[in-house]
Amino acid sequence: RTRAAIIGGFAGFGILGAALAVGFGANSLFSIQTIELLGTEKIAEENIITSARSSIADGGYFRQNLLFFDSTVLSDRLQKEFPEIADVNFSRALAARRLAILISERTPWALWCRGNDCAYADSDGIAFSHALELSGELFLRINDHRTDSIELGEPTATPAIIDTVSRFM
Repeated sequence: RTRAAIIGGFAGFGILGAALAVGFGANSLFSIQTIELLGTEKIAEENIITSARSSIADGGYFRQNLLFFDSTVLSDRLQKEFPEIADVNFSRALAARRLAILISERTPWALWCRGNDCAYADSDGIAFSHALELSGELFLRINDHRTDSIELGEPTATPAIIDTVSRFM
């Protein structure tokens, strides 16, 4: 008899928890009304905000709610879509129903070239923006003799190679 009461109690709490989650998740009182963007210098703000709004809308009620908003999903999407983004942080203002997105942009460290395919890379070796081959006068120019193309948002070399190159600068 006590076992049935314990199981019933857990079931009751589970149902109550689910009802509260759905109630708060579907409640427009906590829905994201405003998206504020901070920290961008080179990336067009409207492109990031459009992508953020699309990602939030794709997630249904829960992703549109400040209480249940999954920042990891949006951070991953923005960094994949905009390789110039090094880091993304979020700040929530429940009363104002505002989501602030704080962006850190990558800083060029080197011009990494494979043939005529050149890209700016940050100090971690992540290629983030295609560049003209002539830009090598302003940055360290690295001529990589591999034949595959440079993928933006991906490492140009292993961390050990980047570390070795960094020590010579």
